[in-house]
Amino acid sequence: TGEGRAAMQALLLVQPNTVPALLGYGGMLDLLGDRRGALAAMERAVAIAPTDPDALNALGYTLTNRTRRHDDAYRLIRTALELEPDSPAILDSMGWVLFRLGRRDEALGFLEQALAQMADPEIAAHLAEALWVTGERDRARELLDRFVDLHPDDAVLADTRERLLR
Repeated sequence: TGEGRAAMQALLLVQPNTVPALLGYGGMLDLLGDRRGALAAMERAVAIAPTDPDALNALGYTLTNRTRRHDDAYRLIRTALELEPDSPAILDSMGWVLFRLGRRDEALGFLEQALAQMADPEIAAHLAEALWVTGERDRARELLDRFVDLHPDDAVLADTRERLLR
C-alpha cells in the first residue's frame, strides 16, 4: 500500500544503512511488484553487510523467483548456507534455486530438510513442485492437500496446486 511504502521510506531516512530496514523495504517492494526497487534495496543490504546470511538469502531468493539470474542466486544462497547451515529458510532457498537450475534430485533433499524443520506453506509448495517434476506425483498431491487444509488462504500453495493439478 502507499501508506506502507511511505512508512518504510521514512524508516530508511532515519536508518538508511540498516540491513533489516533495507530487507523489509525490499520485501515490501517485491510484494508490490516493484522488482527493480526490491532488488536494489536487497543489493544495498548485501553491500552493507556482505556476510549477513539474511541479506544474502533474501537477495538470492528474490533473484531466483523474479529473474533468470539463477547462477548469481545460487552463489549468494550457498554463502548464506555456509554461514547458517541449519536455517530452514536458507535450506528452502537452496532447494528452490537448485530446482530452478534443473538440479531437481539435489533440490529435494534441501526442501525436505527445510520442511522437516519448519512446516511452512511456501516450503511445502516448493517441495510439492519438485516432487511433481521428479515423478513423485502422489506424494506431491498428498503434501499439497495436507497443507492447503492447514493454510487454505495461502496464495503460493493455491497457485502451485492449481498449476500442478489442473
